[in-house]
Amino acid sequence: MQPALAGFRGTSDSFQLSYECEGVAVDLQCRPETEEAETSWAIVGQVDEDGVAHATDVALVPHGQGAPLTCATPDEAGVFTIATVSAGTYDLLIRINGEVLELSGIQVQ
Repeated sequence: MQPALAGFRGTSDSFQLSYECEGVAVDLQCRPETEEAETSWAIVGQVDEDGVAHATDVALVPHGQGAPLTCATPDEAGVFTIATVSAGTYDLLIRINGEVLELSGIQVQ
């Protein structure tokens, strides 16, 4: 398995989260989109299943709600970007091989 999100430097306000469940690893980096304000965030992630990227869709949903705020499609390496995210609590839904993995309660602030 290659290191997830290798080379990211980030600002002092950025943070990383890592999750692993049943052979699926998800790494997220959350960072302010500008250095001047922390009102808008970007989430860059990588989904890796047993060393291979199989994720087809990623949806960001306000925590506890049903409708996605935005969606992204991972590239061939499983990397995706979700831009212009307001501070708040979110659930990340990842479709992998026809099933949905839910990461609940991600706090962006």
